[in-house]
Amino acid sequence: MGFFYILRSSLRLYIEAFVLILVITFIPGLPPDVSISEPYKITRTRQEIELIPNSKLDKVEFLYKDLLHAPESLADDSKFIYTSVHDGIVKLAGNNIVLVVKFGKPCKDVYQEGTCGRPLGIRFGQDGYLYAADADYGIYRVDVNTGDKKKLVSVGQEIEDRKVKFPNSVAVACNGDIYWTESSTDFTIQNWVFMVLVDPSGRLIHYNAESGKNTVLIDKLHFGNGVILSESEDFLLVAETSRNRILRYHLKGPKAGASDIFLDGLPGMPDNIQTDGGSGFIVNLVSEANSERPNIIQVFSQFPNVRKFFARSVALVQLVFTAINSIYPNEFAQNGVHFVGHLEPLVVISGRTAVLHVSESGVILDSLWSNNNTIGYFCEAHIVEDQLYLSSPFNRYLGRIALSKVGWEHLKRKSDSLLTKKQKCLKLKSN
Repeated sequence: MGFFYILRSSLRLYIEAFVLILVITFIPGLPPDVSISEPYKITRTRQEIELIPNSKLDKVEFLYKDLLHAPESLADDSKFIYTSVHDGIVKLAGNNIVLVVKFGKPCKDVYQEGTCGRPLGIRFGQDGYLYAADADYGIYRVDVNTGDKKKLVSVGQEIEDRKVKFPNSVAVACNGDIYWTESSTDFTIQNWVFMVLVDPSGRLIHYNAESGKNTVLIDKLHFGNGVILSESEDFLLVAETSRNRILRYHLKGPKAGASDIFLDGLPGMPDNIQTDGGSGFIVNLVSEANSERPNIIQVFSQFPNVRKFFARSVALVQLVFTAINSIYPNEFAQNGVHFVGHLEPLVVISGRTAVLHVSESGVILDSLWSNNNTIGYFCEAHIVEDQLYLSSPFNRYLGRIALSKVGWEHLKRKSDSLLTKKQKCLKLKSN
C-alpha cells in the first residue's frame, strides 16, 4: 500500500506541475505583456586556433578594488581615464576617484537605479566633449572639465513610433553625428533579464547632430550592445549580445544602407567594442557561451514557449515583491524587485571571459582568456599606452595588465584616445 501511495502522490504531483506550467505559459494576460513567439538559432561556435581558451588574463591586477561600483565603459584624454559607474561618470586621477557628472538624482543604492541613473557607453568626440548613453535618462554630451551636460536624446522620447527605453552605447563620427544602440524598446535596464527571453526589439539609431533627428538603421536587434565606427567611418559594427554575433552596417559605398553579419558563432556573448588604435577592433565576450558551457537561455532559443514560461515565472516572482512594496514600502521588497529584474545568474552563467583582437575585415587575430573564477565578466578592454584596462558591470574594480604580458605589445599607443580621435578626423578631412 505504501508503494502505491507514493506512486499516486508522485503522479498527482507531476500532473499538478504540468498543469501549472501550461497555465503559466498559455493563459492570456500574464506579465510580461510582450511577444515571445519567434524562435532563433545560435550559430555553431567557430573552431579556430585563435579562439582556443588560455590563461593570459589570469594575472590581471585589481585597481580601485571595492571603490568602483560596476565600471562599464572607458575613455581617456591626455590626463585621465574616465569610466561610467553606478554613481555617474568618474575620472581616475592617480589614487583618487573624482566625480565628473551625474545624470540622475541622489539615491540610497543600486535598487533605485531608475532614479540614480546608469551611464553605460562613453566615447570622446573630436570636439573634446565626452558623449554618454545613460540607460535611465538618455544620450548626453558632457564637458569633462566643468561637468556641464546637455541632453541630446531622452528616454521616453518617441523615435519611429516607439519610445526609447534602454540606451546602451555610443559612437561619435567626425562630423558630430552619434550612432547609438538601444538594447530594447520593451524593457528598461531594471528588467534586462527579460530582454534575452522575449522577441528582439533593440535598435541601432543615427542621431543627426545638425538637425537633432534620430533615424533607425537596424531594428529588432536581440540585445543591441556595443557600437563602433570603422577607422574610415565607412561602416559601423554593433554587438548583438543574445545571438553571440556582431553585425555590420554600411555607411558608404555600394552597400550603403545595408547590414550584414560581420562575425558569427562567437564562443561567448559580445559586449562593448573598442578600437585597437588602428583599423582593427577589440571585442569583449562578457561571458563564455558555447557547447561546453552553454547559456541556459540560448539552449531554449528555438523554443519560444519554454522562454515564455521562464519569462512569466520570473515576472510573477517579481510581481510578488512589487505588490509587497506597494502595500508596505520597504528596502527588502525593492531589492527583491531589482534582483529579479536583473537575475544575473540566469543570464551570465560563466565567469570565464575573453578579449578578441579582430581585423577590419573580420578575421580573428588573437584572443585573451581568463581561466580563473575570481577574474572575469569583462565587458570592455581599453588600451592606454602600454597597458590594457578591463571594465565590467559585474565587478567592483578596474582590471589592468601590461600588453607585454599578453603578447599585445605591438598595440601600444603613443597618444590618448581623444588625441587619436582628433588625428583620425583630420586625416579623413584631408582625404
